[in-house]
Amino acid sequence: VTTLITPAGVHRVTRRAPDTTVDGVMTVTSLTNAIRFASSNYRVEAVRLLERGDDGGLLLDGERLARARRRALSDPLVVNNIVSPDGRATAVVMRVRSHPNRTDFKPRLVSEVRAALKGAPEGIRHYLAGPPVLDVTLTGSVAHDVLMYTPLVVGMLALLLFYVFRDIRGVVLPLMAVGAAVIWTCGLVWLASGAVTLATAAVPPIMLAVGVAIVTHLLSN
Repeated sequence: VTTLITPAGVHRVTRRAPDTTVDGVMTVTSLTNAIRFASSNYRVEAVRLLERGDDGGLLLDGERLARARRRALSDPLVVNNIVSPDGRATAVVMRVRSHPNRTDFKPRLVSEVRAALKGAPEGIRHYLAGPPVLDVTLTGSVAHDVLMYTPLVVGMLALLLFYVFRDIRGVVLPLMAVGAAVIWTCGLVWLASGAVTLATAAVPPIMLAVGVAIVTHLLSN
């Protein structure tokens, strides 16, 4: 792709960009509706980067697009914000609502945006970025690590307890006591916050390590 500011490039952006029909998206700014500032008669006016006709449709003839391309690539407020310096990449900026009390909002928003981006033409790559994407990715990674490493920690502790006490009761009793405490604590944390975070993900391994150490001390004395 030489540049996106062509009739085919603009149609691709229009066809693939998510819009405000996605639940939670307030506004969408892209190449097709970006605003630039121009001076006219000692005044500063906000005008559209791509001209529109009386019916609201984009005017994509060669002369107007060439003029829009020159203006876009020479405007410091457009370059690296909406269009890359070489004109081969463009950003689609979405303003989304904030729902701090809805733990399912960000995962559903990211999922719907990804669904809207499916079916992109061959050779067109797209990337998602921003706080919601980061939060969803981090939460998924933390949850995966907890599910994968917690059983490993329990297994290692069981081997250590069996080595210390040489008795199955010395393995089962500490793990049962600490396991019950971990389950209750994680349940209360989930009811209180409803989400897995870096802080809450550290609770199970810490409780296992500290709890087993305390129970082992009690049993050995």
